[in-house]
Parts: sequence; structure tokens; C-alpha cells
Amino acid sequence: MGEYDFLKAARDILGRHEKAILIACGPDDSGAWKDASNAVDGRLRAYGIQSDVALFHAAADIYLDPFPVASLTSWLETALCTVPVLGRANPSASIFSDGSVIEGDGWTHAVSYEEYLELAGRLITDPNFRADQGGKLREQVIARHLMPAWGGFLEQLLAALPETHAVRQLEVREEALDDSDFILATIANITSGRRSVNTSLRKHGGCFPAIDRWQLFIKGLLGKDGIRLLPFSTYTGRELFS
Repeated sequence: MGEYDFLKAARDILGRHEKAILIACGPDDSGAWKDASNAVDGRLRAYGIQSDVALFHAAADIYLDPFPVASLTSWLETALCTVPVLGRANPSASIFSDGSVIEGDGWTHAVSYEEYLELAGRLITDPNFRADQGGKLREQVIARHLMPAWGGFLEQLLAALPETHAVRQLEVREEALDDSDFILATIANITSGRRSVNTSLRKHGGCFPAIDRWQLFIKGLLGKDGIRLLPFSTYTGRELFS
């Protein structure tokens, strides 16, 4: 995965900043996460799946968005707590970086790996910059992702719908490798021996643009990479995996 290895990035950040502690919700304190924790003297702490993350929000100074697959809803919720967000903008698979949901000030998703480490360092060592970024990001989330703004976007979408709709026949043909192939291979590599690709995609499929959902669906029907998928529900956002 090269520079899109989240655990490597976590170790590099903690190696540069000896007083920093990284707390992770979701992964268990075992395997690669346990190894990474041991490498930084226990300053990387994995607490497993949490049903209530309010205490973690209250304790956080910075939120590190996971990569290569970002967690849109997680960082939106965290940003509302005035916590700055730091992530990676992945040019090889931009649909997984969530960069289009925020415009203007407050956005701190780095393109290069070194820029990512430098931003992490500045957020850790500069409390004024940290507070400024957190405040600007919160304003952006409120302006774009809460009512009444979100309702206005929905009304614009509904107004743009055609009066009639016809389903065309999908053409199945050989395609060159694209972003979805890259990300599926990455996820398969990350989760090898621990969980299926289907399971890994459940939490993130709702963020995929429609065309990418259908590309994954067609690949599932063709048995590409041994993956069997059903399409995501366009209307409810629910995953419909077999």
C-alpha cells in the first residue's frame, strides 16, 4: 500500500511527537494494531467497536480520518464537536477521500505523505491553529450538512429529476483497471485472513458515487476477483450485500 498505510502513518506521527497518544475506535488491540502499539511504547491504543463515542469525542484534540478508505459520517460527527480533522486526499481513488463534502476553510486533507505528517505536527504543537481549524470545519459542516442547508440541497436534487425515467440495458464489456480495482485490491490486502471484502465495504459503500456502485455490482456478477456483490440501495443508503 506504500504511503497509504494508516498504521505506518500513526507510528510515524507518534515517533515524531513523543507526548502524543493515538486512540482508535473500531479495531481490536491485536495483530497489526498490537504490534504498532508495542512499537510506540503503548501510545497507540485500540479500543474495539464502540456503541457510544461521546467520551472519545470529548477527549480528542485531533481526528485522524482513516485511509485509504475514509469514514465520512465519523469525521462529520467529530467535526461538530469542534475537533479538527486530518486525512489523506487519495488521487488514485479520490472517491474514497471524501474531499468533495467540504469547501473552503477548515479542510485539512493532505495530498502528499510528508504534507500529512507536517499538518499532523502543526495540529499537535500549535493549539491556536488546532482551535482555528476545528472551528472553521464545524462551521462548514453546519452550513452544508445540517438543516436547513441540507434540505435545500435535497430540493435542488428533486427539482433536477426528469419527469419520466426509463431503465436502459447495461452493456457488459471488458474494462481497463480503474479506481475501484485499486481500492478492492487494497481492502483485500488489509483484511486478508480477518474479514471478507464484503464486510469491509459495508460501512463505506453509501459514500460511493452511483457509477462506482454499479461497477462493483457488475464485477460481482462476473465473479471478478472472487467477489460476489449486490448493488447498494440508491434510495435508502442501506447496503444490500449477500
